[in-house]
Parts: sequence; C-alpha cells; structure tokens
Amino acid sequence: MNSTAIYVVAWLWPPVLASLTVAAVLVGAEDGWPVLGPIVVGGFGLAALMVIGWLRQRPIAPGDDQTYWATALSRLAIVEATGLFGVVLAIAVGPWWLALIGSAFSMVALYLSWPSSSDRERHELLYLV
Repeated sequence: MNSTAIYVVAWLWPPVLASLTVAAVLVGAEDGWPVLGPIVVGGFGLAALMVIGWLRQRPIAPGDDQTYWATALSRLAIVEATGLFGVVLAIAVGPWWLALIGSAFSMVALYLSWPSSSDRERHELLYLV
C-alpha cells in the first residue's frame, strides 16, 4: 500500500467514527423499535452515494496511476463504511434489519464504485474536456 492510499484511508475513518458516535447517541429504542435508526442509516447511505457520485466525476490526468488508485480506494472505503454503519447500528440499537438497510446502500455503492478500465477512461475523458 503506498503512502497516498494510507493517507486517504486515514483521512476517511475519523468522519466515519464521528458519525457512528453521533448516531449511537441520537438513535434510541422505544419498545424494541428504533426511533431514528432507519432515518440515520438511510441518510448516511444517501450521503455516501452522493460522495461516490462526486468522486466518479473527478477528472484525473491520463497516466496518473497514483491519483486514480487513491480515488478508487476512497470509493471502496466509503462502500465499506456504509455497510459497517448499518451493522454497528443494528448491534447498538437491536433490530437486525438496520444492517440490511446499510447493506443495500453498500451494494448500490459497490456497483457504482468498482474500478474498471471504462471507469478509468471516463476519469481521463473528464480531464480532457
């Protein structure tokens, strides 16, 4: 793992941990049903999809392998954080189906984030435009 990838991962985890802490404080269970759980997980999932969409439109210079792979790693870290967020809230609050909501957002984000040759070509074309 190169230094840029380590920097990107280190940059992404503090906001994820902070949002997990805030969500654990805000989400309560009333009679076994979460009050804000689905809203918080859904909001986090939508925010993750918006960030991935923004990263997909990032122009990268042709041949700049390091920036491309740092961007791809950032997107995949966001995918992992989205699923992990749902699982952690399911453990903290109680209902198992909160993990399914986070996993659904994670699967959509994974579909949008997977690095491929066409993905790289799109980034390079955005740079040339």
